[in-house]
Amino acid sequence: LIEKYPPNAWLTPCEIFKPYYGMTIARYLKAAHEKQFGEGRQKEQIRIVEAGAGTGSAAEPIIYFFSNFHR
Repeated sequence: LIEKYPPNAWLTPCEIFKPYYGMTIARYLKAAHEKQFGEGRQKEQIRIVEAGAGTGSAAEPIIYFFSNFHR
């Protein structure tokens, strides 16, 4: 962790614990979506939007999760 978090750097948990932090958020989103819309019927699409001045480090693992593990 010390190597990934250099002195005077400002990193978010998404960057430090990549990809696990974002994939955990994705699993939560999937569970909440299934709870609201049900698992067996047609669902509304999930839209992932990350707003901010960063590099998309939060959205990247979330999109990866949905594109590879949830179809």
